[in-house]
Amino acid sequence: PSGRTESPAMASPQTEGSTAWRRRLGWITLSFIPSGLLISVTAHISTDIAAAPLLWVLPLALFLLTFVLAFRRDQIVSPSILGILQVGGTALALLPKSGGTSIWATLLLHLGLFLVNALICHRALYASRPATEKLTEFYLCLSIGGALGGIFCGLLAPHLFSTVLEYPILIVAALLCGPCVLQAGRAELRSGLRAAAIVATATPLLLYAA
Repeated sequence: PSGRTESPAMASPQTEGSTAWRRRLGWITLSFIPSGLLISVTAHISTDIAAAPLLWVLPLALFLLTFVLAFRRDQIVSPSILGILQVGGTALALLPKSGGTSIWATLLLHLGLFLVNALICHRALYASRPATEKLTEFYLCLSIGGALGGIFCGLLAPHLFSTVLEYPILIVAALLCGPCVLQAGRAELRSGLRAAAIVATATPLLLYAA
């Protein structure tokens, strides 16, 4: 027998290419959701909660704050706490409006949920950032996702929906980026996706029924 040893199997260029595109789509999606939420939560607050001048400054300030908090090594809030706040805040935000609810409490709920969702997405982006030589591609995908989120919510959604329906849709989409989904195994992920699909289907029905 010859003493030749076989070299380990190398990944094919096609497999590496598909993995790279999945990673790029993940970056675009994780930047699309908070960008869209920025516009949709502002429209929801100004339309359905309180019409006040310069109210749009609050979501924008929170959006920028999440970048500062997420793109750092020391994390202030643990992922488990963020996941609990996200699930609980989403459940409260999707409930039909009650006449006895304070405007300030409703405003605090939606702004707080937006802060949590944007922080979760931006943390996931920071955790998936590539090596230094790939950072240009990374930030380009972030820019594309942010632009697409703005185009969808600012230009397309007003023609597609008669209400601010893009807001609950993006809230449900943000659940799929939560720590309980991203850190779950395959079985837990399938059950989480089924639950999210049920919520996504029931959300428009609840809104129209209210």
